[in-house]
Amino acid sequence: MKRLPAGLILAFFCASASAQPIADSVSGFSNVQGANNWHYGYYNVTADTTPGYDPEHDFTPFPVFEPGNLGSPAWRIGSFWTEVTATSAHPHAGDAQEHWAIRRWISGTTGLVRISGHLAKHSAGGNGVRFTVYINGRKVFERLVSGGDTAGSGYSFGVGLKEGDRVDFAVDAAGDIFYDTLVHSIQIEPAEWVMTSATAIEIGTPTVPGTTYQLLRSPDLANWSPVAAPFVGTGDTLYHLFSTREFGTPGYFKAEVVPE
Repeated sequence: MKRLPAGLILAFFCASASAQPIADSVSGFSNVQGANNWHYGYYNVTADTTPGYDPEHDFTPFPVFEPGNLGSPAWRIGSFWTEVTATSAHPHAGDAQEHWAIRRWISGTTGLVRISGHLAKHSAGGNGVRFTVYINGRKVFERLVSGGDTAGSGYSFGVGLKEGDRVDFAVDAAGDIFYDTLVHSIQIEPAEWVMTSATAIEIGTPTVPGTTYQLLRSPDLANWSPVAAPFVGTGDTLYHLFSTREFGTPGYFKAEVVPE
């Protein structure tokens, strides 16, 4: 895959580099459901008669807050492995029961955000564990962390949110239940847009449904001109592809909301 110069990539992300997090799963953890807009629960896959995760009916708040599998304060169900702590989550499988452990954040903002963090196994072993992010039940991100990956890696993606949206961070066993504690962090911060590159320049803008955007381009960060036609957000990341021969380098892009 073709990569852009490092300086150009930094220019794209400088606006978000100093952004203050809207939410943090570690510092925002609490023994009170709903504190800091965080909720803690599980999805009983086995008991679900309608396949597929439904955030309205399939999220059940944990009933107990007590020391967990590793001794840390945890939201859990008691006799099952299923739990969520400040820095980890553990699903359940076997015993004729399958549970996802879910950390839910209720959005208090409308706009574009960047969701990022780190994922790693607590201990090596087993077949791995899966981390999936849903917004109002729509899958927007998924990663399988392998059984031996105790070093882990970061993740980052941009999405459009509305106030009241339910963002669910689910951890499931991806098969067996052995060594399935997933150490993870979640930060949510304001973002303008994201960029990826392929054989040409591919600009991706996370959008809010019904909002109109205009993509702008500048050769020097001082003079901006519109490129392409205004477009209406769908809630997904919408992409525009541009030729590097057409615009040359350096080239800077940004997306602005078109006033109604």
